[in-house]
Amino acid sequence: MPLTLRPVAPRGLPPGRRGHATLLVGMALTVWAALTAASASPLRVVDPSGVTVDWTAGELRARGLGVADRRAPGPATARAAARRRAVADAQRQLVAAARALPWADGGALGDHLDARALAAAALGAKIADAEPLVDGSWRVELALPLEALRQAVTGPRPVVLDGPGVGAAASAVASAADDADALPLLIVRAPAAAKPALGIAVQDRGTSRRGATLWVRGSTEGAGLPAQLLERAPVVEASLVGAGSGLRVARLPVTGRIRVTDATLFLIVLGQ
Repeated sequence: MPLTLRPVAPRGLPPGRRGHATLLVGMALTVWAALTAASASPLRVVDPSGVTVDWTAGELRARGLGVADRRAPGPATARAAARRRAVADAQRQLVAAARALPWADGGALGDHLDARALAAAALGAKIADAEPLVDGSWRVELALPLEALRQAVTGPRPVVLDGPGVGAAASAVASAADDADALPLLIVRAPAAAKPALGIAVQDRGTSRRGATLWVRGSTEGAGLPAQLLERAPVVEASLVGAGSGLRVARLPVTGRIRVTDATLFLIVLGQ
């Protein structure tokens, strides 16, 4: 239920000053509401079903529940089946949430992938947490890289989905290491009005690239990337293209043979 705040003038003031006091209280509440809205990050969103979209970690997370079957021949059989049901439940939630994710060129991911393609992408989710319950049931949390969803639309490229993390960062850096000509990381400073979306393009006048993206606000500190990688990464300033379908830079960096490729990880730093 939404909370409604109404400015009330303090008691005991003369009638002529009550309106002034009410105005001051109303202005204070307005400023408070604005500050609260500004501090709320849109980069991590939890929908009503509990599915988390984390644009900074580059992943979609869902928790599934598998209830133990009391008719199973034994406890071990019941637990194994319950775990499978928990995974399937989480996968269904991932599909539903992924369908609504925004696509940079307009619409949602569900406009570009049918139910079968979304279900196939959800099969690539990794188990981030699994908890057996006392009655034999299981609670499982799955993490699906947002980059896997983007590639389901734009086409695959060699990406390592295993390793120290399940997010886009580990995948993109691992695949960039196999491309001797790829710039591992490009930091893109974008306007605060830019909105996270899958499939966003980073382009200059002659080149357009769509790669794995991580989104942070204000600084690179919250990205969770190695400090050495951040220190070596070039930084470019970007402006919005059209309604936000892309980010335009003056020039994509090239150093000798090292250049921006589809294996480059784009760290998009939004203004405050």
